[in-house]
Amino acid sequence: MEVYCIYENNAGWIELNEKEIIFSSKKLLGEWNKFYITDYYNIKYIDIEKGITTNSLIIETKDKKFAFTGIANSEIGTIKKIIDKRKGNLNYSTKQKIKGIEILKERNMESNKRSNTLIGAGISLFFIVLVFWWLARSCGIL
Repeated sequence: MEVYCIYENNAGWIELNEKEIIFSSKKLLGEWNKFYITDYYNIKYIDIEKGITTNSLIIETKDKKFAFTGIANSEIGTIKKIIDKRKGNLNYSTKQKIKGIEILKERNMESNKRSNTLIGAGISLFFIVLVFWWLARSCGIL
């Protein structure tokens, strides 16, 4: 099973893979609690709650609510993207694909401009050499 990302802090960790999200947190005695979200379609709410010192990731399913503290904003964004992708929401990837296609089109146009310039320069040079050769031949130099 491929793991997409793992976020870890002193309170526990989150593992996102293609089939489930696993939240693990430490109890007071050092034991680990594990909570599983196996159906990404059950997720009805995901957001960040900003605290005084740390941020919390809140994921609410139809029957449970999970909070995971100590996560940076950039990590929250990555987690949201992965969950949306797993749910089939293509908002992020579609934007990236469209942006990627636009970049490729721009690069292709620049490449075509360079190619056309080189071809044009080559043809011009050929005709210039041909004209000088004809002039030199007609004047009796060659």
